[in-house]
Amino acid sequence: MALLFSLFAVWQEGRKDGFNEERLFDKYLLVVLLALLFSRTYHALEKHYLFFPLIKHVLTLWKPGLSLEGFFLGFILWSFLLARLSKWSVFRILDIFSLALSFGAPVAILGYIALQKEFSHLIIMGLLLIFFGMFSVLRLKKLFSGLTFILFLVLFVVIRTFGGFTDSRDLIFYSILFTIIILVSVLRIKKSMSNGRKLPKSIFENLKSRLLAKREDIKEQENLLEEEDPYMQEGRAVGNSETVDEAYLEDTFKTVIDAQKVSVKRLKGLVKKALGKMQRGHYGMCEKCGEPIDAARLDAYPEVTLCSKCVKKAEAEQASNFVSV
Repeated sequence: MALLFSLFAVWQEGRKDGFNEERLFDKYLLVVLLALLFSRTYHALEKHYLFFPLIKHVLTLWKPGLSLEGFFLGFILWSFLLARLSKWSVFRILDIFSLALSFGAPVAILGYIALQKEFSHLIIMGLLLIFFGMFSVLRLKKLFSGLTFILFLVLFVVIRTFGGFTDSRDLIFYSILFTIIILVSVLRIKKSMSNGRKLPKSIFENLKSRLLAKREDIKEQENLLEEEDPYMQEGRAVGNSETVDEAYLEDTFKTVIDAQKVSVKRLKGLVKKALGKMQRGHYGMCEKCGEPIDAARLDAYPEVTLCSKCVKKAEAEQASNFVSV
């Protein structure tokens, strides 16, 4: 159940970022499996197993012998490596996967509470759910990528420290975590500085004014579509004795209007996101790979959030999926 909940979070957050859900699922499941193997290896090394007993312990996944610290470190390590191999934005992947953990872990904790009657862990469960609820909303609107992951590590340290899970061996583990936090923070700051606004001011202001104008046009389109919606007409339900053909035409027109509403809503979301990126100084960077979007593409579509390569890659994946089906 914890895995299912975390997969839901991966799907929800990955869809916001424009990732291919199937590939993201594959990567997440692989990360979880590799983190489990890493966790068992970590546990075996703590117990000073010899080589062959260590291999046997790692591969017998159905037997006890896990390390929470090992799983956590393995999860971070493999998330980073697979994101790099896939040429995805490491910071966005770490954000998504940390939110997945914060949504799946409370389910596992609930099972632990039911078995061990440790009701004090309800506080930890609540903190993780609050974290997921807050940062799944704020992540793309207010925060730069990578910050969600950093704050999740800080929350994990706080939970372990004040939840009574620490022992003398945790000094090395905490040292590694704080090193990761510092490294990610430095890399994020460095990337933010290098990803500063590179567009000339005149071009940037022109794109911003076009986006603002497009936002106003979208509001007008939304109002017009509401007025034209056949189901929203005044007096429609009074004395309604339409023929079958008229009812069919009305339903067809309603389908067309609803399709246009979906298209306008999607464009509205892209414009809002682009304006938000302008405020944070991240405008013009691809959401998926983190590379700059071509200036000509921005000029044609100011609200665009993906570079040409990522769009072509996504289209090729959709085409291959369609052919396989």
